[in-house]
Amino acid sequence: MMDHTRYYVIPGGLILGLGIGLMVGNPGAGMLIGLGLGFLISPLFVLFEKKNNRKKQLENRLERLEKKIENDDHSSSA
Repeated sequence: MMDHTRYYVIPGGLILGLGIGLMVGNPGAGMLIGLGLGFLISPLFVLFEKKNNRKKQLENRLERLEKKIENDDHSSSA
């Protein structure tokens, strides 16, 4: 399962940059800065996503192994 929140970083940076640019009186520069920051921050989300996916995979594997051990204990005691 893939988390798609990283796809909102680039347009979010663009909108945020536009808002800040409007406050300081230069919306074009603000949009470009926001867009650039969105592109720079987007790979960080990929790294966190990979880390979380690896953690979930390990948790699922641990759960399967615990169930297998439990089933083996029940079958050996019978």
